[in-house]
Amino acid sequence: MTEKTENEKVIVTSELKFPIDVYMVFIVFIVTIAFILKQIIFEIFVSIEWWFLLSISVTTFGLLILMFRQQYKKVIIYYDRIDIKPMFSFRTQTIYFEELNGFELFETFFIRGFVSNIRIISKINNDIVLHRDNYNNYDKIINGLKQSELEFLGLNEVKEKFKSKYGKLLKWSAIIYPIIYGLFLLFKATK
Repeated sequence: MTEKTENEKVIVTSELKFPIDVYMVFIVFIVTIAFILKQIIFEIFVSIEWWFLLSISVTTFGLLILMFRQQYKKVIIYYDRIDIKPMFSFRTQTIYFEELNGFELFETFFIRGFVSNIRIISKINNDIVLHRDNYNNYDKIINGLKQSELEFLGLNEVKEKFKSKYGKLLKWSAIIYPIIYGLFLLFKATK
């Protein structure tokens, strides 16, 4: 009886950061879809372009919802299992440690540099990734996983020769993409 209550105790509950980027993207897409629907409903002659824009917008909006569900997950860690509830979901997924191989920290590049994210590795190759930037208590999540019965598989680092090349590529793409997009909008406005 005491073992069951020990396993039922929560080690740590994740604290998600407020996803302002998600809500801003949703507002933009909802306004865009509403505008396109207004054009389709109230125009006498509707061109095929409006239907194309509507289908592209709805498809992109759906794909973004799926992407944000993968990015933002509330996690509750127990001694024998993990409860995961993705954003925009009513269902909580319970994964027992018998179904998992363990967890590792793996390095990825973010705008500020290299960060370590958590990857929970399952036995059926269905990995769960917890991104550092989405949680207020990220270090507590790592410590909670180490306190649980789940095996720590170590740190998976990016090889040193790729670190500088990958970092430069991402930094330059973050600078060049907005410039190209701005020039495109400027060119479009001058027509």
